[in-house]
Amino acid sequence: MLERNGLDIKKIRRPEFVFKSLTHKSFDQSDHFKFNYEYLEFLGDAVLEFYTSDRIFQNFPKYTEGEATRHRQMIVSNENLAKIAHKIGLVEIARFGKKVFEEIKNIPNSKVFSDMFESFIGALYFGLGIGPTFQYLDSVLLDSVLNVIDSKDPKSYFQEIIQANGNLSRLRYVTVAQNNGEFKSELLVDQKVFGVGYGHSKKQAEKAAAISALKKMETSNF
Repeated sequence: MLERNGLDIKKIRRPEFVFKSLTHKSFDQSDHFKFNYEYLEFLGDAVLEFYTSDRIFQNFPKYTEGEATRHRQMIVSNENLAKIAHKIGLVEIARFGKKVFEEIKNIPNSKVFSDMFESFIGALYFGLGIGPTFQYLDSVLLDSVLNVIDSKDPKSYFQEIIQANGNLSRLRYVTVAQNNGEFKSELLVDQKVFGVGYGHSKKQAEKAAAISALKKMETSNF
């Protein structure tokens, strides 16, 4: 399961740490496996911040510091990391206590899954070093870095950016029906039009307006 993204467990120093990184504290650890992922999570969180900062710096040279910070926040968000944890199969082999598993099994973006991914990356760094760990992250996370707009609902993404910079009351959509049956939506921030979009439904038009605003954000100070 873990090796389908090019990871060779045999090359990892202390490979048992990889499996410990996938053990939740709720799991019955009455045997020798008395360990959970929380301390490795501390290490993995730092590695992911470093990796994401490096890849953003290399691929988005025109960013301001604020834009780079917002971009990184989206990549290392609980929602995105939980999605990656599911995608690479970590959740399928993780060890949970029965009660906790029942609580989270139908919550795909649970913080538990993102924490576990951070722990897993911490174990890889401890066992492989920075170079191989970054190579692995390129295989599972780089697409999110390069396509951050596509990796998340644009409206939610833009809303989170506004929320991080002030009050959500600054943002609103003005959407009206056109004579041709389409909808036109204007995304306003502080009463200034920041994005315009069109669609066959109100939802499509607002999504297009959010994408327009995000693209504008990438090429101008915000």
